Amino acid sequence: MGSQNKALKLLGISTGSWHNRIYGDNRKTTDPIPQKHRVQPQALTPEEVERIEKEISAGWERNLSTQQVCIECTDSGEHLGSLRTFERIAARMRARDGISAKPRAKRGARAVPVVVADRPDAAWSWDINDLPSPWVGVHFKAYAVTDIYSRKIVAHRVELKQCKDLAAQMFQQAFAQAIPGVVHADNGAAMIAGTTKKTLKAYGVTPSYSRPRVSNDNPFF
Repeated sequence: MGSQNKALKLLGISTGSWHNRIYGDNRKTTDPIPQKHRVQPQALTPEEVERIEKEISAGWERNLSTQQVCIECTDSGEHLGSLRTFERIAARMRARDGISAKPRAKRGARAVPVVVADRPDAAWSWDINDLPSPWVGVHFKAYAVTDIYSRKIVAHRVELKQCKDLAAQMFQQAFAQAIPGVVHADNGAAMIAGTTKKTLKAYGVTPSYSRPRVSNDNPFF
């Protein structure tokens, strides 16, 4: 015997039509609800939308982009929504309030950061990276500080989020063993946070940062 699909093809009947005739319920709704008026279980509540709007507004006041605001919220441990959600709400805010995207003021070129490591503990470099977990959608944050000269990992920790206070604690513990002249990092939120800068300054350590969007300046790992 031939297959059902071959038989339906021979008769000129689609598999979908056959399935509906045998199993489907073809009763039509007398008063269908338009898609845009249907309740979406996963949709944000008005309170959640308002919270995201406040975060975006506060970020714009600090000259942050919508993407930077979203990343900053996620790194602080609050997942308020996806980047697409933030961008959609930001677009509605601009249309509602008549806000136009303004070009950023041009800044002079930043000098290339030069860090000399001619001995151990002359210069350290640090970064925070995502560490996969056994669970889907869950990542840990791996903090690591490396001595540029010896490539030794002088401090590390694994946390659930990126946090300036946790970074400061890590450096305080590391400085109990040795104090470098320079600590280099990229421009991540925890790296440029006031708490981190104050901790380095308290121990007489000079901070060094990568130029924005220049991969060659990234922390040495």
